[in-house]
Amino acid sequence: MPDMETLTEILKARISIHGKIPFAEFMAEALYHPDLGYYSSERTRIGKAGDYFTSPTVHPAFGGLICKELQEMWQITGGEEFSIVEMGGGNGALCHDILKYAKERHPSFYRVLKYIIIEESAYMRKIQRS
Repeated sequence: MPDMETLTEILKARISIHGKIPFAEFMAEALYHPDLGYYSSERTRIGKAGDYFTSPTVHPAFGGLICKELQEMWQITGGEEFSIVEMGGGNGALCHDILKYAKERHPSFYRVLKYIIIEESAYMRKIQRS
């Protein structure tokens, strides 16, 4: 793919060759194209330097509150291993804050906690790991 090619050109070419594409396919490309997708390009999207805020990026208290609720659910369900699955974890702020709060305030919960982020964007996965 040439460097000068835009996502618009890619989508137009695909449509001209294959015909109409479903909206889901259009959105998948718009958001997650490996080089040109909104969430795949290496540009800050979330938070003060980005295009929008999410609750976890405003203040860590949001993750702390979620952690408190999750810890209560863990107790109600018997206190065994507990898994959290987050879809599209963005910059990892929610995961970070939940795990930090659990480690500091609910260590027994933290020890049995398994946190999984399902993330389409390779760039966002890199940020989440850090």
